[in-house]
Amino acid sequence: MKVLHIHSAYMKGGAALSMQQINDGINKTYRDICSQILVGYNYSQNKKIMTLNNKYEKYINAFVSRLTGLDTIWYPISRKNKLKKIIKDFDIVHFHNIHGYYFMMHYLPLFKDKKVVWSIRDFWSITGRCCSFSACNRWETGCGECLDLNKYPGVWRFDFSKKMLQEKKKYILGLNHLKVIATSEYVQDILKRTYLAETDISYIHNGINPNIFKIWEDVHFNNVHIDYNKRKVLFLANNLNILAKGIRDSLEGLRSIQNKEKYQLLFVGEKLNKKVKKEYLSEFDFIEFGYIEDKEVLSKIYSISDLYLNTSKSETFGRTTVEAMLCGTPVLCNKLQIMTEIADEYGLYINDKNEIGQVMEQYFQHPYSPEEVRAHALKFTEEAMVEAYYKLYKSLA
Repeated sequence: MKVLHIHSAYMKGGAALSMQQINDGINKTYRDICSQILVGYNYSQNKKIMTLNNKYEKYINAFVSRLTGLDTIWYPISRKNKLKKIIKDFDIVHFHNIHGYYFMMHYLPLFKDKKVVWSIRDFWSITGRCCSFSACNRWETGCGECLDLNKYPGVWRFDFSKKMLQEKKKYILGLNHLKVIATSEYVQDILKRTYLAETDISYIHNGINPNIFKIWEDVHFNNVHIDYNKRKVLFLANNLNILAKGIRDSLEGLRSIQNKEKYQLLFVGEKLNKKVKKEYLSEFDFIEFGYIEDKEVLSKIYSISDLYLNTSKSETFGRTTVEAMLCGTPVLCNKLQIMTEIADEYGLYINDKNEIGQVMEQYFQHPYSPEEVRAHALKFTEEAMVEAYYKLYKSLA
């Protein structure tokens, strides 16, 4: 059996990582299935990855989308014939994301009679425009009059969100053998409230490699002073402009912490500017690691942290939540359905950013053991995810 994975990019983002894990895991573990990858754009040196578009097309296609407001409807260069030739030899096509300035909606009829698995890794497919909807519920009524045209995939002026949702529904429901996979029970519940309720929906959790993300002993970093006498709180993805990530809420919530001298804050990701540091961090001891591409190094940072502060407002799974917990670090997060599903009893939950200080103080009086936290997270392993997809592919044979 031959399976083709289709995604916007290779080696860029969490969805791409999940796709790579499934592809590599299937090929390594099972001999009766051959799995390959086709992406819009390849950001690696791996020449075995099939690529649909030339790299410069991304900028052209993104410009067209922002100018017209019609994402995936029309791009100047069609890759339909190339795609048709590639997919003819595959038994199953596994879509991940088709947004990302590489795929046109009118390609989907090529897959009409193919067995199609579609992993819903964000909410693009059920909204008129965006990938996350936070507090917006217009997707339930057909979108239109979009509240945030700048949200990815952004547009400059024209709001075609209502038309876009109608187009998505028409083309996606035109697939005759479609199996929709949510990344969590939460996402499955959302999908059942949309037009995708007409399809076959189930869920498979994403998986993390527990041999990389683990509890480390005797961790040392060159030129970085970790104060092990202080409570170390970790922050990731420090882009304040991505509202759904909740980074600004996290920083504002720090004001509610009493005895700030007891804490050392650890930041991984985009470095904060001087204004933000002055406004939010002037009373704290903090360290900025910058971007960390080495997963082992990231795992060690998780491991030395006493708490991971993740106030994201929109998740479909929560990869960083599981990574932290596999390293023995509990997560303080918003009380969202997805967070309670993944972190369960080892999550610390807030309803408002001003509760951060109080919840932290209560937790550090009776902290969890790292081994307990890791044991809970072991249900979300890469091996379990690959096995679940293998069984799914075999059921479609």
